[in-house]
Amino acid sequence: MVLASEVMVLMGNFMGEKLRTPALLEMVREHAVEPRVNLVERVLQNLRDRKAVRADVDTHTVAAFFRGDTDTADLAHRVASTIWSGIAAS
Repeated sequence: MVLASEVMVLMGNFMGEKLRTPALLEMVREHAVEPRVNLVERVLQNLRDRKAVRADVDTHTVAAFFRGDTDTADLAHRVASTIWSGIAAS
């Protein structure tokens, strides 16, 4: 079993190698990050379909936040809007 602390060490090592081996980070993203982010998005969509999550939740924005999308022009605004609607006082 891999511990979360071991995963963090590995991720730190991958980030440190980014300058010398740029393709390594893309491989990590493709094979480790993307499948999990897609799973998060599918779970949220399934929960939304079952009415366990509000219908207006932007599952793509939530997943994009976890993914660390490179198109960040309005990502902070989209994430804040998505989260704020769930935590704001009525």
